[in-house]
Amino acid sequence: YDSDTFNGAAGLRGDFGGLAKGGDEYEWELSGTWGGNRYEVQAADVLKQPLQDAINSCGPGDDPAGCWNPFSFGAPNSQALTDKITGELTTKTDVTLTTLGLDFTGPLFELPGGDLSFALGGQMRKETAALNADHDANQEAYVFLVGGPDWQADRHILGGYGELLLPFFQG
Repeated sequence: YDSDTFNGAAGLRGDFGGLAKGGDEYEWELSGTWGGNRYEVQAADVLKQPLQDAINSCGPGDDPAGCWNPFSFGAPNSQALTDKITGELTTKTDVTLTTLGLDFTGPLFELPGGDLSFALGGQMRKETAALNADHDANQEAYVFLVGGPDWQADRHILGGYGELLLPFFQG
């Protein structure tokens, strides 16, 4: 098993002070993140069809070198036959998450308890995932380990929010 994870984040923040009088009270923030993970698995297992073929080769008149003895009583199984019926499941799973967010804040006007302020923002998010397995896993050829087809998926998410601070009374 091997897992590697990488992450990064960056952001910028400022105000609108250079654009209008009182603009320094209005702030913005732009942020982004990226994260990725690769998870690799390698595990030995027995291959169904070669094992069945080797067991079926144990009849009278068959070559004993091609006969698999699951109990290993009598003559041991040859290394060549052991190699023929075993395989190694190998899968790689890649997952990523990318986000981009933008926020604005500032006062709108004064109330008896202070400034009525707002916050607005939104985020875009993209998630991806993909699994790639070896040919035998794709064919579900292993006896004990579960295989299946390769797959990939992604989704895009948009979100937003709005908030108001309403200080009607001074506390």
